[in-house]
Amino acid sequence: MDGPNQMKNFFFRLSLSQQFLLLSFPILLAGTLLIGRWIGQQVEDSVVHRIGGVTALYVDSFVAPHVQGLVRANDLSPEDKASLTNLLANTPLGKKIAGLKIWRPDGLVLFSSQPGQAGHHFAIEEGLEAALRGDISSEISERSDSQRAEHGQPLPRVIETYTPIHADRQGKVIAAAEFYQVPDEVDREAGAAQRQSWMTFAATMLTMYLALFALVRRGSQTILRQQNDLSEKVAQLTSLNAQNTALHLRVKRAAERATALNENFLQRLSADLHDGPGQDLGFALMQLQTLDCSCAVRGGHPCGLPCTVKSLTPVRVAVEAALRDLRAISADLQLPDIHHLTLAELAGRAVRDYESKTGSKVQLHSGMRTARRAG
Repeated sequence: MDGPNQMKNFFFRLSLSQQFLLLSFPILLAGTLLIGRWIGQQVEDSVVHRIGGVTALYVDSFVAPHVQGLVRANDLSPEDKASLTNLLANTPLGKKIAGLKIWRPDGLVLFSSQPGQAGHHFAIEEGLEAALRGDISSEISERSDSQRAEHGQPLPRVIETYTPIHADRQGKVIAAAEFYQVPDEVDREAGAAQRQSWMTFAATMLTMYLALFALVRRGSQTILRQQNDLSEKVAQLTSLNAQNTALHLRVKRAAERATALNENFLQRLSADLHDGPGQDLGFALMQLQTLDCSCAVRGGHPCGLPCTVKSLTPVRVAVEAALRDLRAISADLQLPDIHHLTLAELAGRAVRDYESKTGSKVQLHSGMRTARRAG
């Protein structure tokens, strides 16, 4: 289990271009071999048919004159058979072909260069059937020992060709000639053509493979570059998010410190106003009130200075107003002590303040209880 998993992990760690190189090469190689083999076979068949067709015309020009007796008879005359035997022994045709048979349309061998074949009936095979229809059939024949003995052909590998023999001036197929050729020429020409086709096909496939690999490599590099950019962006966003979180905490702590400082400042200011000017004004007001009362009772100032109640009244009123203002400012600056109050008590306090300042009547609904207050 570890081996396949390691191979799988190794494969997926490769880049896209490396994966393409690893997978496509064996597939391309197998396809090249299969297609090249098929093309080679087609080339060989083409060369065989071409050489067989040319040789068939050559054989027909030599053999047909000695077979025309079949137009009037069902067998070849002894003179025709002797002529055919002499033709194979003393002419260039005998050097070109390795064996010859003359077939009657019913499957009887009328003449054979191999002894023991003439005068026997054989099954009509596909090539002979095509020749009797007027076509030329050629193929590479590879036969076992028993097949060679049956067909009277000693060579294990030959070009087997069937060609029709026509009656003069009639065009009728009166017989079929079967002859064999040594496949040296076919092997030579087919080998050269196959090598050329293999090289051409291999060069074409290699060019296509390199072009596809270049395209895939370019796309792989683009994907890797984008992945690296994306990783960098994610890292930057992560860092910025951490910095933003830290800044948020710092702002929160700063706001808390500012609120605490502001509360402390307001409390000190309220205490300073109440304990400083407020006390002084209160003392002055008390002195004025005492002086005012003495003047009203005795008709003058204890020091003997003339004074009247009317002259002290504005001063007392001004001091009272200043003292009220200082107390109001101190009360507004000082934060209310609401830590020990519940929500209902806090709402009731807000309602009372509002009613005392505006003189309006407010109904407060708190839970199941309803309170009506008037200022």
